[in-house]
Amino acid sequence: MTEQRQTIIELLAASSERIDAESLHQRALKRDPHISLTTVYRTLDVLEASELIRAQFISPDHSRKYFSLTLEPYHFTCRRCHRVIAFAADELTALRQRLETDLHIQVFNACLCVEGLCPECAQATQKDDTMPQILAEQIR
Repeated sequence: MTEQRQTIIELLAASSERIDAESLHQRALKRDPHISLTTVYRTLDVLEASELIRAQFISPDHSRKYFSLTLEPYHFTCRRCHRVIAFAADELTALRQRLETDLHIQVFNACLCVEGLCPECAQATQKDDTMPQILAEQIR
């Protein structure tokens, strides 16, 4: 375990929100000005392969990978206010195990992207009928 890897793990553990590699790198630079983005990516790859962290995508286009410790839950993202709500998903773990058993494969990563409207936005949408606007923005 290098000092740089230890720094990255500590920063992941201290993060209360989702974090991508670039944001993690910016935080790591404050502790170690010599840490490179390549080191961050390599460390994240090692940690992910060891199942110490989980990579998640929070948008359907999978444009950016976010990382959290494996103890962290999955996330729901509100399309209107962009609020993120954490939740547990034991079903995904069971699905991974079933796929490995039934298909004799080794699953390295399974992602779950859950989007919609949070309770507040769903209620507001019923009042002001902004759903067509939200859907139009998603199509663009």
